[in-house]
Formats: sequence, C-alpha cells, structure tokens
Amino acid sequence: MSHSADAYGRHSRPEPTPAPPADLAHPEPARSQSVHSQPAPSASAGSGSLFEPASSFKPAPSFEPAPSFEPAPSFEPAPSFEPAPSSLFEPASSGAPAQPATPPPGYANAFDRPRGRRRGLKITLGVLAVLAVACAVGGVIVGKPFVDQYPATVTAADSVAGFGRSNSPQLVALSEQLSSELKASAKLSSSAAGVYHKDGEAAEKLVIVAAGAALVLTPQKELDKAFTGTASSGLTVVGVKGVAAGPLGGTAECGTSVTGGIKVAVCGWADHGSVGFVYFFDRTVPESAKLLLDFRQAIQHR
Repeated sequence: MSHSADAYGRHSRPEPTPAPPADLAHPEPARSQSVHSQPAPSASAGSGSLFEPASSFKPAPSFEPAPSFEPAPSFEPAPSFEPAPSSLFEPASSGAPAQPATPPPGYANAFDRPRGRRRGLKITLGVLAVLAVACAVGGVIVGKPFVDQYPATVTAADSVAGFGRSNSPQLVALSEQLSSELKASAKLSSSAAGVYHKDGEAAEKLVIVAAGAALVLTPQKELDKAFTGTASSGLTVVGVKGVAAGPLGGTAECGTSVTGGIKVAVCGWADHGSVGFVYFFDRTVPESAKLLLDFRQAIQHR
C-alpha cells in the first residue's frame, strides 16, 4: 500500500489494491534493458507524458560504402623523340635531356682527342725541333770548310824555303806538261807550274810543282783521281799514304815512283778550293812530306 502526497504535501488515504487478473498471476520476466539505452527523462512541470521520448533525437543515416576503386590503366611512357639538331653542336630541344651531337664520320673534335695523341703530337714537334737544330748545326759543320777553303788561287813563287826557281827550258816544259795533265784530270779553272832547285845540292835534287784552283766538292776523291792520272805522264805511284795537310786543311798524301833511275817522292794535296802536286827528286817520303807544307803555303793563296 502506498501513500501519495499532493501538491500541498497532504497525504491521501490509500485505496485498496485490487487483485491481479488470472492471466497475470505469472507475469513474464522484465526484459533486460539495453546497456546502450538512455534513461527516460525526468518529469517536469508543463511536460507531456512521463515516458514520451525526446523528439530531437534522429538516428544517424545509414553508411553507404564508397564505390569500389578501379586502378588506373598501366602508364606506358611515350617513346622519346630526339629531333635532329639544326647544327653540329646545337643540343636537342624540348623534354628529353640534351644529347651530345654525333660528329660526321671521319671528323675528330680536337677537344675529344685522347691525351695520348696530344702527347704524341708534342713529342713529334719536339723531335722535329731537335732535327731542325741538328740540321742547322750540321749545315754549319759541313759548310764551314767550303767557306774557309774557297775560293783560292795558285801562283808559282820565285823562291820557296831556300829553293830558287829554275829557268831551264827543258825543266820548265816538263813542269807545264804535268800542270796541263793535272788541270784536265781535276777540271781546274786555273793552274800554275814551276821547277825549283836549292843551291849547293846535286843537280838531280829537283822539285817540280803543278797545281790548280777550282771549286772541289769532294777533295779526297779528286786527289785519288789525280794520283791515278800520273800514270799517263810515265810515273806510276805506289805506297800512297796520308800525311799532314798543315794549317791550310784539306787532305794530303805521299807515295813513291821511279823515273830515269832516280827515286821520286810524289806528294799531293786537295781541298775545296785547289788541287796540287809536288815531285821531289832523290828525296825520301818523310823529308818530302815536310817540304810539302812549305811549298803549298808559298803557292796556294786564299
């Protein structure tokens, strides 16, 4: 039995509670309240029914899943286009990275040459420079004798080292014959001849000179030819060997021969400006080689 109070706090007498109907003798158990249900709002003055739910609650709209994702078709890059450059060194334009221009066949850019070639070029230039210097030095060495020895002149002096010039017609004719033969053999442009004898010596100790001047390219060759040519005058020279040529340079040789039973030392010289022979009758080769220097200096002039 319950007692209820009115708005003024007065208690009313409780009324007898009627017996429940027969079908409620065994009521159904109360349904369990959902843990997620909210409690009913409390009654307040001026409100509606006590159990009327709030009108402001609206259920959330149902979730619709996004449409299924279809992957984009596979990307195939367009083939790279390389336009031909307008000039040899102009890079290709647009898009693709610039590619170095390909030079035409047979063209070699100086900047693309291997260092080995450049080094080889330097070595070649160095060798050429050395050769040029060597040729210049060689030219000086080869040309100096020509400058020193040519041109030259020859004359028959009146006296040489104590020997006076003879005026015997027969001896003068013999010396001129020897000079003419030498001039023709060596192709000399001028010649000189003379016969000399020293006072107080035997008459057979004569000295005959035959010499000529010209430009001689190969002195040794011309001297050898002159020695061979003496055979035409009846003198065969044997045992020819080199001797000192003296301060005038060139080459000089001496050999021996025999004429009229008298031994003769035949000495000759040759340089780039002259060729000459001196015949020493009844004298040895060593003695004649020393006298050759005196006669040559008296006859040859530069």
